[in-house]
Amino acid sequence: MLSKAWSALRSIPWWAWAIALVALVPRLLLVPYGLPYEFDPDERLFVDAAWHMVEGGGGDPGWYNVPAATLMDILAALYWLYGLGGTLIGEFGSVAEAGEAYRADVSHFFAIARVVTAISGAGAVLVTYALLRELRVHVFWSAVAALLLAVSFAMIQFSALVRPDMLLTMFLLAAVITSMRTLKEPSARLFAIAGVFLGLAAASKYPGALAIVPIVAANATLVVQERITPRRGLLWLGGAVLAGAAVVAIVAPYLYVNFGETIRAVGAEARSTHLGATGAGMLSDLWRYLTEALPWGLGRNATIVGVIGLLAMLPFLRPRIVSITFWGFLAFISFLSLWWLRWALPLLPLAAIGAAFVLEQADIRLRARRPGRWLWVPRIVVAAVLIWPLVGPTIDSVGAQATNDDTRMRAVEWVHEHVPDGATLLIESYTTHLSSDRYDIVVAERGELVRWSDVSDKLRPDGYFATVAGEW
Repeated sequence: MLSKAWSALRSIPWWAWAIALVALVPRLLLVPYGLPYEFDPDERLFVDAAWHMVEGGGGDPGWYNVPAATLMDILAALYWLYGLGGTLIGEFGSVAEAGEAYRADVSHFFAIARVVTAISGAGAVLVTYALLRELRVHVFWSAVAALLLAVSFAMIQFSALVRPDMLLTMFLLAAVITSMRTLKEPSARLFAIAGVFLGLAAASKYPGALAIVPIVAANATLVVQERITPRRGLLWLGGAVLAGAAVVAIVAPYLYVNFGETIRAVGAEARSTHLGATGAGMLSDLWRYLTEALPWGLGRNATIVGVIGLLAMLPFLRPRIVSITFWGFLAFISFLSLWWLRWALPLLPLAAIGAAFVLEQADIRLRARRPGRWLWVPRIVVAAVLIWPLVGPTIDSVGAQATNDDTRMRAVEWVHEHVPDGATLLIESYTTHLSSDRYDIVVAERGELVRWSDVSDKLRPDGYFATVAGEW
């Protein structure tokens, strides 16, 4: 299997690696964004849980809400190596002492985690290319789809945050690729491999369990076409599910050991209301994902072409798997009670693939009617119409974040300049971070006003409210 993986990597052309590099650079540029401040309230949840696996959790993060097990396993290993390296050079007295440095300044731990997610974001671009080549889409249109994802600020932004969304996207796409291959070479082995990606996707985020959709679609197709018997189909499908369950057991055994806590965590994630994110019903939410979330990630032009392409895929045997996966995932997130832009991130590569597919179909028909070298002109024009609207806003947004040109940073600077030391300030828990060494910070937490005067780790910028010790 390793030799096949190496052969697959070697078969990727230089231009695909170049696009992956184009994707990686802006993602890495955003790694230092905001540090040592914490502008995204969820990043610390993943970092804390990963460090807990090293510091005292015995490999159990003690937090199962996402579950982000793939991400936290990688981070726990890297944090242990970071602590070990610091111990060897005399920076820390032990690996555990790295936690004290983290509580004083989150920068190193956050930067390590963001590099991991940045690499996985670039990886998602490469896996998208691999899926397009599995569909035998022309290299030009494959490049267009990959570039769409490379320059999409939505993909860049969430590749530079400590979140498991890019890992989920990678594993979901890998499950689609493997499922499509079963239609060429039906085998229990390929279904088991698809099951491995199913397990990795589910261990990354609970909705990753929807990687079962392309597996079921491929299995049902083989049975309907009478290429395998229904009994064999059920056995192979069961093997894929068991492989997925086994992978979850390896990656996140605590989800089974503490199954009751896992169920409670899933229930917490499936809550019905949220300030600013409560949905408006399945049909309304589905329409908003199509008309707001997809254009947010791909632009309006690429979204329209992508949706048309996903519909055009349905009559085709193997491309149909991509389309069914897209519509199945979209239906699921639309059915949920909440509506989040980021939930649509795994849909963006699938929509870009749909765009590449339908454009190639149009290209084939045009070449059949009017052959000639001049066809490169409309190709480049169409590619520019899809990609160029994303380039300017992405350059502006990446430039602003890479230089910490953020309203919250401006607010911090204004407060430091105009508010005297020792002043009492009431701040909202997710807003600008200010030092409790310099100001008397008061926050509203669980219906009460709470002050920071007794917080132990004062060297760290305030913003994490689990350590509040004293009441107003």
